[in-house]
Amino acid sequence: MKNLYAILIILCSLCSCKDETERLYENMEGTWKLSRMEYQDSTGVLKVIEDSKTMLIFSFNNDLMITSTGQQIIGNDTIDFGYRVSPDDANFLFKLPDIKKMPIDAIGRVQVYDFHKINKKKVEFSISQEYDYITGGLYQNVLYQFTKVK
Repeated sequence: MKNLYAILIILCSLCSCKDETERLYENMEGTWKLSRMEYQDSTGVLKVIEDSKTMLIFSFNNDLMITSTGQQIIGNDTIDFGYRVSPDDANFLFKLPDIKKMPIDAIGRVQVYDFHKINKKKVEFSISQEYDYITGGLYQNVLYQFTKVK
């Protein structure tokens, strides 16, 4: 009988826990402001942008593997984009309509970004290199930090 109670307690605790995927993307829905972007330019100099007006708006489907839609606000322009979340390796796949016109502080020139959730109000997206179609620059170690605003 003792074993039965122990098994029931274990099963109840397993059923009540959120899976790792749900915890990783919990609180991502909403509006996020680009608080910092950094990258190394083609000469290796670290460049930092902290005064960006770029925003991301995420709305998730229940099934994170289904492509969802969002908006990226860059200055006065609103760009609809699609994204797909991969819970297996913690990355986002962005699908922007015209990457060749995106300014440097717009995320999505490269499609797949590594994702790291710092806390409920801060996330990072990163990529080892990214090409800026406007300037022709190749940037290394690109990092986007977003802070949740609502």
